[in-house]
Amino acid sequence: MQHKVTRIGVFETNSSSCHSLVIHSGGELNQRLPMTAGVCTIYPGEFGWGPERFTDAPTKASYLYVYAQDKPDKLEMLRRAIQNQMNAQDVVFVRTESDEWPVGYIDHQSADRAEKAFELEDSLKRFIFDPKSELIIDNDNH
Repeated sequence: MQHKVTRIGVFETNSSSCHSLVIHSGGELNQRLPMTAGVCTIYPGEFGWGPERFTDAPTKASYLYVYAQDKPDKLEMLRRAIQNQMNAQDVVFVRTESDEWPVGYIDHQSADRAEKAFELEDSLKRFIFDPKSELIIDNDNH
């Protein structure tokens, strides 16, 4: 026999994140990433529900790193774009856990949003280094 649960006066929703990448075209690529002795270091971040807006290069690079870390071709494309734009000798992607597991976090509802930035090396550079490009972290709980 199945039991049916009825809740009265309770609001329920299947909430989800809503991440957006705004890639500005035509602006100056004048933001910088921290660099020490010719090496840019990119750290993984946690990107959940927000609401938050980011225009700084380190956060935008972190978001792309978390997305690309288990996609070798995309991670190499990201490395190349950063290295070329920063004129860096190397780009190091920091692992904070076992190398066997991904690090950082992008909410599963928005995990594919970064794909558009990987169409061209130029779009990666425009997203990371143009201060008018934005990473918008939000949710549908409004």
